Amino acid sequence: MKYFCTPQERIAEILKYYKMNRADFAEKINVKPSVIYNLTAKNTRAKNFTADLLTAILHHCPELSPSWVLTGEGDMLKSNITQSATIGGDNMGSVNAITHTIGDSDRLLSIIEKQQKTIDNAATERGRLLSIIEHLTSIEAPL
Repeated sequence: MKYFCTPQERIAEILKYYKMNRADFAEKINVKPSVIYNLTAKNTRAKNFTADLLTAILHHCPELSPSWVLTGEGDMLKSNITQSATIGGDNMGSVNAITHTIGDSDRLLSIIEKQQKTIDNAATERGRLLSIIEHLTSIEAPL
């Protein structure tokens, strides 16, 4: 198990797994190619996944481990529990494990969405504070 610390490394590994280029992967997950290009470019400003991109990856690539996509820790692929589930069979252990994995994905996505809202709120507050600073610096100080 190798640790992929940057989103760029994880995207590269996903592309290798699917044997796709960036444009094909963008089409697979239904995002603009520029989203993937910007994230994987060497001189990129985009250092992390957005909540929307993570949601798209996890929705369109259900075999990927949400934990790995988010952090780079653990195995890239979910365990083989989905392969052991039988249609019409009595394999409730596998079904329960799959349900648990889906619950983990939902929990991680909820955390990501909350973090994205926090980031958005911080950006709004930053803009508000910068406006105040600009206003205050434009006021002439009394002598």
